[in-house]
Amino acid sequence: MRRFFYDEDLIFDETIRLSADESYHLATVLRAKPGLKICLINALGQSAVAECVDVNRKAALVKIESVETQAAVSPAIDLYVAPPKGKLFNQLIKQSVEMGVRHIIPVICEYSENRSTEIPSQCEQTIIEAAKQSGNCHPPKLLAPQAFSEAVKSSIAGIYGSVELSDTATRNTAEEISLWIGPEGGFSEDELSELSTHGIEGVSFGPWILRVETAVVAGLGHLRTRLKK
Repeated sequence: MRRFFYDEDLIFDETIRLSADESYHLATVLRAKPGLKICLINALGQSAVAECVDVNRKAALVKIESVETQAAVSPAIDLYVAPPKGKLFNQLIKQSVEMGVRHIIPVICEYSENRSTEIPSQCEQTIIEAAKQSGNCHPPKLLAPQAFSEAVKSSIAGIYGSVELSDTATRNTAEEISLWIGPEGGFSEDELSELSTHGIEGVSFGPWILRVETAVVAGLGHLRTRLKK
């Protein structure tokens, strides 16, 4: 079944109106007819099976037939990342949704190329589309960019990627953990010292220097494997 996003609670036996964008996709792109079954998801950990009642390209109506609750993935991962420029940041966001991140916090580091303090307008839609594609009913919250000094003070303990260290990560029972990915120029010496002070340890993701978006996937895969519950 095709997935559609609904930004409120999904309640059994209710008839709801889809957003204009989702209605247009249902009616015009898919050319759906009444009686078609679709899957609905929201950002509250719910998914539902619904039947199309009125297929209108501006305000389609669907009736919810069943609702399921999706458990959040454990441990919860907060991603602190020096965002790359342009479309690569959207790619990074998409991959983070697919890997089940809790929060995405853009961080402005000493060697950052992208020093914007604004979130690109298309990012929230990227999160929704990635959630629909992956079936993740707990998509991450994208927070406003923060200066490194501000972000590290509020961070929970975790790891950062480094090519200079051996892989010393061990399994633990943490319920939440942070992953720090620096810019392609790396973290500065002062930043590395701050990370260590706040309980964020360096871990190697391999012998090669990775692009930011590649390092994000490598780091998240590392954590999901080592801390799997």
